[in-house]
Amino acid sequence: MRYTDGAGPTAMGSSTYTASNLYDNHESNAQDPYNWGQQAAQQQRSPPQSHPPAAAATAGAAYPYGAPSSTAGSKIDPRETAEFQLLDNLIRTFISSIPRDYRDPVPSDLAVKLDPVLYTAHLLPHVAMILLHDPHADIGSPNCLSSSRILAATRSILELIYKLCGTTYDLIYLDHSCSFCWFVAGASLIRFLKAKMRIGDEAEVARITQELGVVR
Repeated sequence: MRYTDGAGPTAMGSSTYTASNLYDNHESNAQDPYNWGQQAAQQQRSPPQSHPPAAAATAGAAYPYGAPSSTAGSKIDPRETAEFQLLDNLIRTFISSIPRDYRDPVPSDLAVKLDPVLYTAHLLPHVAMILLHDPHADIGSPNCLSSSRILAATRSILELIYKLCGTTYDLIYLDHSCSFCWFVAGASLIRFLKAKMRIGDEAEVARITQELGVVR
C-alpha cells in the first residue's frame, strides 16, 4: 500500500491512497465520534432556501432568528443568514445524534473507566455553540436568543464538570482541550455575572458566583 498527501507516494506496496481516499473511506462505526459528525452533516447538507410570503409559517420554522433579509444594501444580522442558522442547526443535530449508549460520558458505575475522548466529544459542541453566538449576543437580555444559547451551552458544560467532580478520576488523564472548554464556560459565566450585577439581580448573582466556584 502506498499513501500520498500531495508530496508524492511512499515506496510501500502497490496500491496508492490519498488523504482524500482515507477521509472518504473512513470505516463506518456507530461508536466513532467522527461518524456522529458525518451523520449530522448529511442531515444539514442542503442549506435552507428562501421562502415566498405565502409560506411565512414554514419560513418561521426554518429560521428561528427570522427569515434572511432580501433587501439589497440593508444591514443584515449574521444570525438571520442561512449559513449561520445552518451552523447552529448542525451543532444541535450533532448533540442529539450521539448514540444513546454514549450520551452520558461519565459512568455512574465507579468500576467503569471514564473514556476521556468521549468526555471531550461531549464538551466540544457546547463550546462551538458559545463561540458561534458570542460575537452577536446581548448578554443577559431575556429577548436575545444568542444569549440564551450561550447560557444553555455554558450550563451543559457545568453539568459535565459536576459529574466529573463526583468521581475519583485523575484529571491529568483528560485531553488538554478540556481545560480550554472549561475556560470558555468560565469566561461566559463572568459576562453573565456582570450583566446580573448591573441590574441588581441578587439571586442570579449568587447562583452564578457559586457556578464560577466550580469552574475554578
